[in-house]
Amino acid sequence: MCSFPQQEYAPRLFLAETVAVAIEVKSNLQSQWPEVLRTARQVKKLCRQFKRDAKLADAANLASVAVNHEPKHAEQLREISRALRAEASALPAGPGESIPVYVVGFCGWKNAKALEKRLIGAMDGDVRLVDGVFQLNIQAWRCCHGTQLSQTADGSVAMLTFIDALEWYLNHKVVPQRLAWSYLVQTREARRKRSAAP
Repeated sequence: MCSFPQQEYAPRLFLAETVAVAIEVKSNLQSQWPEVLRTARQVKKLCRQFKRDAKLADAANLASVAVNHEPKHAEQLREISRALRAEASALPAGPGESIPVYVVGFCGWKNAKALEKRLIGAMDGDVRLVDGVFQLNIQAWRCCHGTQLSQTADGSVAMLTFIDALEWYLNHKVVPQRLAWSYLVQTREARRKRSAAP
């Protein structure tokens, strides 16, 4: 979405709500992993708040404040809280407060197990710093949810699976068709039929 210039030829300012995902590109993941984690820590400090989230937060605050007021005033606050919740339920859910961080590296670790170990350990307390990593030279994609691996792909489908993960996130509950996934399934099916043919 929109961004704001600060100075001519300087980096532009993006509001957290206008950023869908952050993608960090590195030439060597192994040697530059500390830089990745530093950047990810800064990104994860940002907190997105969309209209639906703001209305739900206001509704919860009013409901909790109503407890400490006289009955007539408390009922008015509860009524406003219910109206805000109703307005919020009519709005689409936002993608969440946290901005996902994906990393692409041209080279890095010698095998996917080492990549997995770094990704799984990319935590700051209970906050996941890096959500997914794609390393080009070993063709490996790994994605985490919480402290567990949620998606893996190796070889020629690794890049397509990474693209599909981005597409799924960007289109979640917005566009029902995931084109990259459809292509991946059709390609696998075509390969299966070719290998089964006499």
